[in-house]
Amino acid sequence: MQTLIDQMALYISLQTTRLDKCRLDMFLKWLKSHSSAVRNTKQGPVGAELHSSLTNSLKTWFESLPVPGLLWEYQLILTEIRWWRTLDERSLARIMNEETKEG
Repeated sequence: MQTLIDQMALYISLQTTRLDKCRLDMFLKWLKSHSSAVRNTKQGPVGAELHSSLTNSLKTWFESLPVPGLLWEYQLILTEIRWWRTLDERSLARIMNEETKEG
């Protein structure tokens, strides 16, 4: 089971490399609000430290879940990454504008 969790966490982390900085920041904001287990993920320059932190946070979280919950969360996170990756520029600009107003 640990090997599966390690692979799932690593795969998610690798998928985030397909996001530009803005989309990655928004995804991490969503993820941190979704799970308290990933709130300590370092958010800064995109790079090895961020991905290592994300992978480790996901592993810790996933280890605490029952198998059905683990599979559900895994699919949800991948769906969220895909959503951010395919979001059109106009919609992204609108979301970012709303974020600025709220911030």
